[in-house]
Amino acid sequence: MIGNKFNYVFVDGSFLLTRNLFVATKGKDIKDMNPGDVVKITIQTLTKLAKTWGITADKIFLIFDEWDKNLGGYIRSWMIRDYVQYKGSRKWVTAKTIEDMKNDPTISQEEIEKAERELAVNNVKFAAKSIMKEEFKNIGIPYVSWPGWEFDDIATMASFILNGKTDKPNVIVTKDTDLQYSLCPSCVFFSLPTSGSEPKIITYDEMYNTIPQTLKDRGVGLYQYHSFCDSLGISGHNDNLKTIKSGRNGITTILHILDGDYSDVANKDAFDAQMKSFNLSLFPDVSEVQNMILNKFQTLGHVGSLSVFRDFCNRNKISGISDTYYMGLTERFDQKLFSNEGNSNF
Repeated sequence: MIGNKFNYVFVDGSFLLTRNLFVATKGKDIKDMNPGDVVKITIQTLTKLAKTWGITADKIFLIFDEWDKNLGGYIRSWMIRDYVQYKGSRKWVTAKTIEDMKNDPTISQEEIEKAERELAVNNVKFAAKSIMKEEFKNIGIPYVSWPGWEFDDIATMASFILNGKTDKPNVIVTKDTDLQYSLCPSCVFFSLPTSGSEPKIITYDEMYNTIPQTLKDRGVGLYQYHSFCDSLGISGHNDNLKTIKSGRNGITTILHILDGDYSDVANKDAFDAQMKSFNLSLFPDVSEVQNMILNKFQTLGHVGSLSVFRDFCNRNKISGISDTYYMGLTERFDQKLFSNEGNSNF
């Protein structure tokens, strides 16, 4: 649309859902928790992208991590499973968990109530996510995911393969600073503001300038630099195994590796596995994901009428969003980038 600063916005759906879930359930009794409140805050956040923070775009995508049952997790965690439990793990509270706790005399009532609240919050989370997955496509905000792929992977792939293919830049929206290393000349990073932080746009040039000159002289790119640092365990947020030997300098180690010298690496097999986990060309279904980005992103979703939006709100117990507010969100979108069916099934 004329006047928009950006072509596509790639929003970290999992982060946004968690952020808005906290806001929607904080201080509420279990009986008052409503997934519609999470959905409402999500719509408000996406509206603020343009209205408050100036991130005006032709189209917004909510991109989610998607667990792959066949792999028992995400592709990256599967690729490094022999060396590290990527991003850790957690046990979900279920109705059976609470039943067992009530039958255990060593468990206090306070602990039971805490577990009951956690279960209620989780149920709200899953219900809100289901609404976004099944219905956001009909109000102009497509939900995107692929089995085994995380937001990081899809956003990174989109940044790379769309570089230079759009008249306007694209933008990645998240709080995960690792995604700053997934930028390219036609893709920027926007950090959603939280308490104590300001909204900020970060460009590829800013990030490229953080690479030590000695590595730039060797042709090391931004994403490759991050891959090295994360795989050696000297930076990153993925809890990868630290593979650099104690006391070794990270930059010197990378230079040695570029020369085929791994003497600074304590566990070469783990390092190699972690490096491969950044190589998206090795991921299952890479051709399908590329096709989704290059072709289906151009028609995915449908901008529903006001009556469609009203039905959506009534069905999901969402109140307080006016017709004018909805129009303010969707009128910015480029209608040529949407289908008539609103189908987001790949």
